[in-house]
Parts: sequence; structure tokens; C-alpha cells
Amino acid sequence: MRIFRLAGPGGVALAISVLLAGCAVAKDGTVAPSSSPSTSREASLYRASRICVENDTDKSLYKLSEVELSRTGPSHPDPAGPLAPGATWCTNGYNSFVSDTGKDVDATVQIQFSDSPTDISKFKVGNPSLDSPWMTLGYISWDDTYWAPGGNVPWERDLNLPREKSVVDGPRHDVHLRRADDSVNFIEWVVTVRS
Repeated sequence: MRIFRLAGPGGVALAISVLLAGCAVAKDGTVAPSSSPSTSREASLYRASRICVENDTDKSLYKLSEVELSRTGPSHPDPAGPLAPGATWCTNGYNSFVSDTGKDVDATVQIQFSDSPTDISKFKVGNPSLDSPWMTLGYISWDDTYWAPGGNVPWERDLNLPREKSVVDGPRHDVHLRRADDSVNFIEWVVTVRS
């Protein structure tokens, strides 16, 4: 999101331009970026974020999708589908989820690594105006790991998912998380799946 001030003879006008990156299903059935982003999203107090997933493995990820979209409902424009090796999938979510405490979440993603319904990891991110940008990841619930990079917290980290303390018993996946070089008003989070 970008905010511009335009000075004119009648005073100051405020113009807001929201940058949205959508996704679409490619001809081969994988999820790919779209050239027609959704305009129905609202950014949380002029701040927003998105999540991109990179497949750095030699096999397709079974399914990527956004999850728990209580604000946008079943007509959410982002498709779900497999992600081919070397491909990238990005959300275009803005306030797509509202937590039990009423907290706005900008974007969510669930990665299903294989056809097993328990071989999953999910992520949600927020960029609140009065707090630090943050990411939470989980499996069955969202309370596994909270990460707020910035200040003394590194902008990158490596994880094996699911974490050892998780109740999910399944294959482990090597994942790299990072906050991209971004701005205060728009945060891009990148999840790179390496195995």
C-alpha cells in the first residue's frame, strides 16, 4: 500500500493506491500469479502484507490454499492447487481472517505437502499499525510458533516442520522463512520449502 499527499489550492488531498498481487491457475493445473488482482480487499489501517510460497524441491507440493477466510467468505478469489517445482504462489489477502480476539490477519496460507490430510503446515501474517509485523505458524491450531522479526529478532529463520513439540506425526519438511526487503506499509513474507 502506498500513501501519497497531493497539495493543491484547496488544501491537501490524500490518495491511496493499494498494490495487490493475485494468483490464478495455470494451464498445467498449478497455481501461478495473476494479472487481474482483486480490488475487494481492505487494508488494515492503510497497512497490509502478503505471503509467497516458493517450491525449492524437485516435486510438486500437493496443494496450497488460503485458510479460515472469515472476512472474504467462500467467493475468495485466490485459487487452491498444486505448486510445481521451482514455482511461486502468493496470496493477495488483506484482512482475510479475523481471530477470536478480533485481531485482523492480512493473509493466510496452508501448505499440504502430500495427499495425507495431516501432512500440512499453515501460516498467517499481520502488519498492524500500532505493533510490529508478525507471523504465526501452526498445524492443527495456530498456537505453535509466533515470530515478529525486526529490532533484535532476525528477518530470516530455518525450521523443520512440523516442529518436534507438534501433535502432528508425519514427515518433516525443511522450510526457510524470511521477511522480504519491504516497506512499513506493505510487508512481504516468503516461505521457501526446501524438502
